[in-house]
Amino acid sequence: MIDETALLCGVEVLLLEPYDDLREAVARWLTADGATVRTAPTASEGLAAVYRDPPDIVVTELLVLAGGASIVSALRRADERLPVLLTTSQSHRDVPPLLHAEICAYLQKPFDLPTLTRLVAGLSRRPR
Repeated sequence: MIDETALLCGVEVLLLEPYDDLREAVARWLTADGATVRTAPTASEGLAAVYRDPPDIVVTELLVLAGGASIVSALRRADERLPVLLTTSQSHRDVPPLLHAEICAYLQKPFDLPTLTRLVAGLSRRPR
């Protein structure tokens, strides 16, 4: 049974994370908060998922974006208003400048899961 009071109830998240354990843990967390979560370990799988069935938000690890801004641009071509939340262990200053223009928010690892939930909730409910 779906908890309709959950913060992420009705939100469809595409989680792009190359590390299996982290991908599974974050997916479980977001699902427990009410989201429907699809996962992919690579940019190409993520892009295919966006074209097949666009999510409400993409949460992606910087390492998945081997193509950098071009991958985020491809996500934008699929849906120009698609929110993209970038996670990475790199500092904000180390994120390639072109990506700053393409992403909606940045979350540095390690991050706490309640902060991730709040960001996903806020970004996914922005007018599209």
